[in-house]
Amino acid sequence: MRKRLAILFAFSAMTILMALPATTAASTPGKFGFVNGYCTNHTVHATFKLVKKSGVYATKLTMTAQGQGFWSGKWHNEGSTSTFTKYDYSSSKFTFTDTIKWNPHEGGSHRLKVVAKIWNGGNVLAKGSDVSGYCN
Repeated sequence: MRKRLAILFAFSAMTILMALPATTAASTPGKFGFVNGYCTNHTVHATFKLVKKSGVYATKLTMTAQGQGFWSGKWHNEGSTSTFTKYDYSSSKFTFTDTIKWNPHEGGSHRLKVVAKIWNGGNVLAKGSDVSGYCN
């Protein structure tokens, strides 16, 4: 009888734990996204924003941009990447906003893809990516 009660108790506990939302267990250190953008001729101008939440200690925030072109039905990386860095060294809320400009020097559809990271020394605490609108 004790074994049956122990099994029933364990099953009940697991059911309750599985019912809790995932955000109860973990919180993200920040958020990242495309803010706005525009086109001049074939040049893409895109603003991205990375926010580190208060209470998270970080040493730096980075954004790595890659130009992309659209052909054969999908987006392809073009050219080299550029990384933009802001140093923080605190647990305070920190916002890193940057407008990135890219000119592919050719026609067609183009956009920017940016990967953002929040760092503590050599460890990545959070990573996210987003894309700008595209220019023709």
